[in-house]
Amino acid sequence: MKIHTNYQRPIKSALWVVLCFALILVINWLLAPIPFLATIANYIPLHTFLELLSIIVSAMIFGIFWANIPNNKNSRNHLILACSFLGVAILDLLHVLSFPGMPDLITPSSPEKTINFWLMARYLSALSVIIVSMFSWRTLATRLMHWIILTIVLLLLSILITIGLIYPSLLPSTFVEGQGLTSFKIISEYFSAAVYLLVSIKLFYSMRKQQSYDVVNLFIAVCLMSMSQIYFTLYAEMNDSNALLGHIYKVLAYGMVYKSFFISNIVKPYEELSKSRNLLSTIIEAIPMSICWKDSQSRYLGCNTQFAINAGVKSADEIIDKFDSELAWGEQAAIYQLNDQQVISSGVPKLSYEESYISPTGEFFWINKSKAPIHDKNNAVIGMVGIYEDITARRISQEKLQLAASVFTYAKESISITDTDGLILDVNKAFTRMTGYSREEAIGQNPSILHSGRQSARFYADMWKAILNEGYWSGELWNKRKNGDIYIENKTISAVRDKDNNTTHYVALGNDITPMKKYQDQLEHIAHYDLLTDLPNRVLLADRLGQAMLHCKRDGKSLAVVFLDLDGFKAVNDAYGHDVGDELLIALSLRMKDALRESDSLARIGGDEFVAVLTDLAIVEDCKPVLDRLLLAASEPATIGDVIFNVSASIGVTLYPQDNTDADLLMRHADHAMYAAKESGRNRYHFFDTAQDDAVKLQKIYLDAIRYALDNHQFILYYQPKVNMKTGTVIGVEALIRWHHPERGLLSPIEFLPAIENNPMSIEMGEWVIDSALTQIGQWQKMNLNITVSTSVNIAAVQLQQKDFTQRLAALLARHPDVEPRYLELEVLETSALDDVNHVSSTMQACIALGVNFALDDFGTGYSSLTYLRRLPAKLIKIDQSFIRDMLHDADDLAIVEGVITLAKSFKREVIAEGVESIEHGTALLKLGCDLAQGYGIARPMPAEDIPAWINEWKPDNAWKI
Repeated sequence: MKIHTNYQRPIKSALWVVLCFALILVINWLLAPIPFLATIANYIPLHTFLELLSIIVSAMIFGIFWANIPNNKNSRNHLILACSFLGVAILDLLHVLSFPGMPDLITPSSPEKTINFWLMARYLSALSVIIVSMFSWRTLATRLMHWIILTIVLLLLSILITIGLIYPSLLPSTFVEGQGLTSFKIISEYFSAAVYLLVSIKLFYSMRKQQSYDVVNLFIAVCLMSMSQIYFTLYAEMNDSNALLGHIYKVLAYGMVYKSFFISNIVKPYEELSKSRNLLSTIIEAIPMSICWKDSQSRYLGCNTQFAINAGVKSADEIIDKFDSELAWGEQAAIYQLNDQQVISSGVPKLSYEESYISPTGEFFWINKSKAPIHDKNNAVIGMVGIYEDITARRISQEKLQLAASVFTYAKESISITDTDGLILDVNKAFTRMTGYSREEAIGQNPSILHSGRQSARFYADMWKAILNEGYWSGELWNKRKNGDIYIENKTISAVRDKDNNTTHYVALGNDITPMKKYQDQLEHIAHYDLLTDLPNRVLLADRLGQAMLHCKRDGKSLAVVFLDLDGFKAVNDAYGHDVGDELLIALSLRMKDALRESDSLARIGGDEFVAVLTDLAIVEDCKPVLDRLLLAASEPATIGDVIFNVSASIGVTLYPQDNTDADLLMRHADHAMYAAKESGRNRYHFFDTAQDDAVKLQKIYLDAIRYALDNHQFILYYQPKVNMKTGTVIGVEALIRWHHPERGLLSPIEFLPAIENNPMSIEMGEWVIDSALTQIGQWQKMNLNITVSTSVNIAAVQLQQKDFTQRLAALLARHPDVEPRYLELEVLETSALDDVNHVSSTMQACIALGVNFALDDFGTGYSSLTYLRRLPAKLIKIDQSFIRDMLHDADDLAIVEGVITLAKSFKREVIAEGVESIEHGTALLKLGCDLAQGYGIARPMPAEDIPAWINEWKPDNAWKI
């Protein structure tokens, strides 16, 4: 048999107790009487004390039970036992009063009389335990049942007492003086012991299940009763040791019964009450609300922790016995107390009302309150209980819902809500205004009732694919109203998902953008079309040209950009006004548009300028018929009002991809070609020359490179010595510019100077050369270099012809005050001097006044007259190297050289030959009377730092010593 888990540990202890008492019984039975116990047993007061103790315990059993009647929780079995032990207590009392030597009670006291009352008590006890072992312990006793069972026990008790006192003869003999106990007495004791033993077995067996009474202590009590009865079968005299031990066991047994009653009726209810209170406290603490309860004076009796925190304290104990005014409610305390008193005085609950509340920390809350009166058992109000729920989040949520509902209702956007099957659940007013369907007509329908048929099934499939994959779709839809009108709607459809990310609804927001689209189309037209002629404007032209260029690359064909300007249109405007001019433009634009092919485009880009794009040209000649038609369309007479106008057109044409550039440059190239057509006589077309344009581009690239070189100090000066071949002296040097190119190395002037001829950059470069030469002269002077004559610098024509050349030269000289101007010689090209001899002569005179000298460079190449030579104040004449180079083999060149030398001497000018390549050239020049020379035969141009060493080392050739 398996004992219930609640009894496994207690029953082990109980069995050990029972076993110990049984062992004492066996030992006492088997051994001779113990003298000490026999002595104590003969002590009558002890016997009497034990009897009285058992009587008191029996009475207490009844008293504990009867006192618990108001709780209405007494079980029927406890009632039977309690009443029975009341009878046992009375019978045991009569048993004590009947002892020999006690005063007579109605009849004389005797051993048999006392045993009779003893057996009556034992039978009554045994009868009660056997009855309760047979009945259920869970049956509760009613008030009536209490009195019925008590009455039955008292009646039975009255009968037994009457028999024992008045009619003892009716009872069998139990004691014979001098012989001891009778058989009846012994059998009765054994019978009682057997009954108790059976009941103990029954109690032990009942421990398989949880019982509603203290079964373990009751089990011990019944076992002790059984052993007590056995003791009373063993004694020979009423005061021997067996009788003593029997009384002790009986007192202990009654004590265990009392304990069982105490636990079942006092301890257990108290524990249940404590558990109930703890459970209630736990529940109150677990409730996610603030709860408090007060007495009739609105003084706090208790609260949960949540309420205490809201009141600004840490625990509920700090609130007990306080009023609201003593807490951190502030001005709200009076309102709270007034509400409390209304509930307490009226006895009527005040349920679910809302109030705002500011916490001790200053936070704002909304509270839902309920207050109810607390009644006592007489239904008198003794206080109130309050429940407070923080509904701030709910209020905010409600406000949001109200706001959302207001937005839904009053939004200007059309809003519709559908379920996952696509059926409309609700629509707002804007939807009904936009579509013409009432709310009742729309609900339950599919949004497909709005389909216009302008979108394909593929469009809707892509739309739903986006909604399912991305959660939303946004775009424009062509829809149809209830009356059949088509409108365009800007629509956004979003999936509404729950916390598990499952789609529950779809929400569609839309705006009727039909008017905006119309206006947008108008703006689009205005932005891309000319307002006067309704032809494409420059913006649309650029787009179409770009598209046409892409097609050319893809198809391998050409296109032509045609720039057309009307000849004589300005005169029409001036003579007849702009209104007539506008009508003429409209008429001509229609003609020119008709002259084009279907694939071509014509645009007006401003004034009387038009641009056509001719596409799909297999060869260049394919565009010429169209160009001829355009010329004809522009030149045919046009009648505006009563006036006939005759204008023509000049057309410039460029071809792509032959002119392989971008759209903007194609337009500019066609524009350049148009100006060429005008210069050629108008009323014609001219094709753009890409080779010439490439040259211009190359020139620009070269100019940009020279500009960069000038800004980044890439130019340097080399110096070529000038000598007197006859005397062997160095008379000066000529400064020659070089370009130290980072990639191409050292470049001579012929590779870059022609590019800047007549360009303002040449002036800047010329001034840089003069400034650099003056700086170098100053450095040589500091080195005590003996250069007694000059450093010559070449001056370009555009620089010399500046009106302020003299002033600019003076400024350069002023920057070098340590250099005497006489050491600077300016070489002027004969050809540049001939352009304006008077101005050049005046400029040279002014510069000579500053102290500088002049040389006439490349003499003989400018076809100058003697008058010009006489008027130019040049001190030195340089014979051009083109004559010197071939003078040894070419008689004409020799004659020119000889003539120049003679002419110079006639005008008392010094003469120097440049380009002396050999000793023979020098020898020939000396024979002709020219002592001064420079050239590779003497020295190549060299860096400035090499000049001092060369001067110190140079010696003339022996052949020149004539």
